[in-house]
Amino acid sequence: MMKANGVVDVTPAGRTDLTVTFASNDAAHYNFLGRDLLLHDASGKVQLKGSTVLVENLKMNTFGGPVTGSFIHTGKGQLNGELSWSHLSVADLATTYGFEMKQGEVTGRIDFSLADGKIETMDGKGLLVLEKAELFSVPMFGPLTPLISGVLGNKRAGFERAKSAFFTYEIKNGILSSNDFQTSTRSLAFTGDGRVDLRERTVDMTMRMNARGLLGLITLPLKPFYGLFQFRGTGPLKSPVWENVMFTDPPEQQNKVLLDPPKAQVVTEE
Repeated sequence: MMKANGVVDVTPAGRTDLTVTFASNDAAHYNFLGRDLLLHDASGKVQLKGSTVLVENLKMNTFGGPVTGSFIHTGKGQLNGELSWSHLSVADLATTYGFEMKQGEVTGRIDFSLADGKIETMDGKGLLVLEKAELFSVPMFGPLTPLISGVLGNKRAGFERAKSAFFTYEIKNGILSSNDFQTSTRSLAFTGDGRVDLRERTVDMTMRMNARGLLGLITLPLKPFYGLFQFRGTGPLKSPVWENVMFTDPPEQQNKVLLDPPKAQVVTEE
């Protein structure tokens, strides 16, 4: 269904002022960040005024969940917009955008600007919540598993499941950065900060782990970092190299989560 009203000017004066509302039960294709997305049940309002295109009240379903948003295109290659989404399939997103993750759901939002469709011009901010996933089974975090087991001297600890994660982020010139990544397993608390190059698909990230409860350690004033470990991962998103490094003070956003987490539970051998 489509309705339109207004003026269409085909002369060089460009005085077009047209409003179109639409709703469709059929699937449609849309290119976003260099990938073709399949949209279902799309509806919204489009206003064309001169060379400016404004999309409002946009609603659709993609990657198995609902998405809402709005966009404005100035006609000079500049796109500004905001998107919110709920419980999208991580597996479907991974297939489309070329990273590996087999399960989970992602909820979040983004406010962004983009020039000429180039990722390296992208600025923005937003947040992400990941649920029902297995973070330490994916290529980005998987190499941490043997490191965790090694520093704790407990093989089972490295294979505990981290099913959810949360972080806010900012994007500048196509570089995504975050200072408040957090996740946890049954016995361990993790926080992280770092940068992801969205164009090159590379990562430089620091992960900190609190294992005080697991190790039964008492924090002493002279040794404030007992039970705290730090890892750094760099390289391609699909296969970064992680190493155990000296622990450093976390950013302020991580202090509460990392230094005062719920009491950990000891992992017993079977």
